[in-house]
Amino acid sequence: MQNKTYKTISLFSGYLGLDIGVSKAIGEGELVGWSDIEPGPLALGSHHAPKARRLGDITKIDWEKYKDIEVMAGGFCCQSLSLAGFRAGLKAGTRSGLWLDYAKGIGIIRPSLVVAENVAGLLSGISVSKEDERMDALRSEALDKAGLCSCEIPDLELPDGFEAPDPKEETSQPLAVVLRGFLHADPERCSPVTCRQCGRRVFEVRGDMVLADDERLSGVHTAPTIRALGRVLGDLANLGYDAVWRGLEAADIGAPHHRLRIFVTAWPRDPKSAREPSNARLRRLAQLPPMRPRGRAWGVWDADRDVWTTGEPDLFGDVDVFMDAWPKSGVMAAGRVYTVPESWLKVPEPAGVHGDGAPDLRTAAVMLPTPNALYDSVKAGTAEDAVRRRRRGAQLGLADQVNLL
Repeated sequence: MQNKTYKTISLFSGYLGLDIGVSKAIGEGELVGWSDIEPGPLALGSHHAPKARRLGDITKIDWEKYKDIEVMAGGFCCQSLSLAGFRAGLKAGTRSGLWLDYAKGIGIIRPSLVVAENVAGLLSGISVSKEDERMDALRSEALDKAGLCSCEIPDLELPDGFEAPDPKEETSQPLAVVLRGFLHADPERCSPVTCRQCGRRVFEVRGDMVLADDERLSGVHTAPTIRALGRVLGDLANLGYDAVWRGLEAADIGAPHHRLRIFVTAWPRDPKSAREPSNARLRRLAQLPPMRPRGRAWGVWDADRDVWTTGEPDLFGDVDVFMDAWPKSGVMAAGRVYTVPESWLKVPEPAGVHGDGAPDLRTAAVMLPTPNALYDSVKAGTAEDAVRRRRRGAQLGLADQVNLL
């Protein structure tokens, strides 16, 4: 066991599970502080880390006090990205938007290692960028030409009994969408509704269909300019960090269900921009030359436009913005993203498997009954199936990522 030579901060701490993974990868460090606001995690954190400082709300942390921190780890809020939620996205004002506070802390502390985790929705969930302003202008122009309201929130004369949604609630639907439901999507009742601010029609009526909000004009200029993972990697690139990300299923480590999670590991591209690490593995990481992945980058960070691009111009000569969902694994070096080299993928022995390859069914038997466990176990098949899937093409866990560096 290594000496506790590095200092670490835990964010969105939960039961400190991600921090346990970090300690197994690089050795146990000194947990200086942990941050959470929910009653359960607060009780667990106080029990497991009684000597560490309780930092509370991440938005209120004074990062300047923690510039000696070398490792930051946190699985930031997933509710706004989860496929089971309302998909409000990673942006200011949403719970998943607390990543922006995480990034602020990284910029001030400049840690030697950053570890972040989130659900599979991180790959496809929406976020925001500077490019949105240009897209919003094009959208408004198209709506105005069609005689449709382009106001962010239309000013409407609301019918009696109608309760308008609170725009500050991330789970709220747009006003026009809720009003359409109240009017039973009746074309005759919806067609005359106009915005008192701009005087234009709020709904687009096509025969017996009533289209509201982004549905209008076939959704032109409404595609996301950046996805949630793209926002995370773009922020890291702006801060001078390189990164790798990996998708890891619960089945990949022997559990009989899927539960895909995305892990991001990042470090300063220029070691001189961070302090000399005290931990042996962190020093090794800092001494490595910057990554230079082979092959062609399939995505390039445009810091001015605040988006990822494909590097290929469209019919109008503009470089295409990368708007699609992100792959489950990849490498980011100097603001360019690459496919993970095959040589980086190795398959460690699955947990709960005997030397003869037979699965230890007791491992599955003691698994906690999480909400999707029963359904996922049906999809995943038997424990033997999980082992076979892992051997066919498992992706790297956190410890494997750090060991490769």
